[in-house]
Amino acid sequence: MSATASAGRPNHKDRGEFEGSAAPGTVALRPFPYPYRSALALSVDVDDLRSRDEFVALMEYLNTSNKTRLGPGLDLEVGSSIWLYDGVGTCDFTVFRGLGPDLSEHAPTIESFVRAGLVDTLHTYGDFSDGGFRRELADTGLRYLSERGLTFRVWVNHGGDANTQMIGPRPCERGDDPGAPEYHTDLLVAAGLRFVEKFEIVHTIGQDAPPSPRDRLTQLREIARYALALGQPRARSILANRLLEPCTLGDGRRVYSFKRFIGPRRGLDPAGMMELPVQIAPGVLDELESKEGAAAVYTHLWRRPRGANLVPPAADEALRDLAARAHAGRIHVTTLRRLLTWSLLRRFLVWECVPADGGLEIVIRGVRDPVFGSWVPERSELAGLTFLTGRPEATRMTLGRSDLGPLVVNPPDASGLPSVSLPLERAIFPELH
Repeated sequence: MSATASAGRPNHKDRGEFEGSAAPGTVALRPFPYPYRSALALSVDVDDLRSRDEFVALMEYLNTSNKTRLGPGLDLEVGSSIWLYDGVGTCDFTVFRGLGPDLSEHAPTIESFVRAGLVDTLHTYGDFSDGGFRRELADTGLRYLSERGLTFRVWVNHGGDANTQMIGPRPCERGDDPGAPEYHTDLLVAAGLRFVEKFEIVHTIGQDAPPSPRDRLTQLREIARYALALGQPRARSILANRLLEPCTLGDGRRVYSFKRFIGPRRGLDPAGMMELPVQIAPGVLDELESKEGAAAVYTHLWRRPRGANLVPPAADEALRDLAARAHAGRIHVTTLRRLLTWSLLRRFLVWECVPADGGLEIVIRGVRDPVFGSWVPERSELAGLTFLTGRPEATRMTLGRSDLGPLVVNPPDASGLPSVSLPLERAIFPELH
């Protein structure tokens, strides 16, 4: 039995594909790790971060069960973006002092979070709201990362028109323009970039899921507002409602663009702590679960009115509701890089099921990636991979010739079938000195 994805077709939200039938011999890739039926990542822009202490305090509150100064920890898996440089002098929690080349005193802390998987996004190279970005800064920053074995797969644009390192079609977005002095995407892709967000903000709750009739109205409004100005491909992308879409940059290089969910209605920008309770309101999360979709929530967790608590009471309540759903096995809350990688795997993973020793062997062949070509995932990228199977006790999983066991055997879910999983790993809050 071969995987549908091995034929090269995208695995869109098709219940017959994902859930299988109740037939004893059925093997099907589950769209999310067991027992989750939906997934969410907070895509955190680092704007308005004021200090190392604020960064560590909020990340500890989100990612541990410790007694933190912000209250009992939520024990989630929430990543953040980071800046390598600060071109305007508002934050010293960057890798380099100012515009470099000297490392800041906080570089070791940032490196610890990157290695832990809890800093996984470049929010461009830094804040250049006064201008001044140049290609040499990208070269220095990426060389620093390479020398330490650090890779960023995810890029998110930042700022107004003066931040000309941005990637995209507007005249001020020159990062992928080979004729501009700010050009850097050749360096960025060579350093491991896969996913780019170019202000693709949506109001549809749940991507990688069939839109509802109400969603279609929302999407048509979005198209009327700005998509037609950017051409038909943008309009088609909105209607497709994919979390990820293949994208050709201005220099001809291919990556994936991804969408971020800002909330169910307009007026939530700049999406900080005060807006978060609306973005992840109970009704929003209920709909995400019912659709069995995925969401990358656009937010600035360090943004709040001057004098307000780092986590205002309404935001704390909303985050605790999200944590309760995660701990109950309803919404898989993970980092942005993991969510995007998972979306890629569920569409393009190549696998087959063959008889073996009186049981079944699920053989993972690799990823038939239409953008980057075929590649073999690392075991860590497969963590939580779940297959529905009528014979869980007699099923094993291999990657090439390597056995991936032992597997976790799960009871039947809503499909009526039991399943087997690779253990679900999570990022661990680093020890800081």
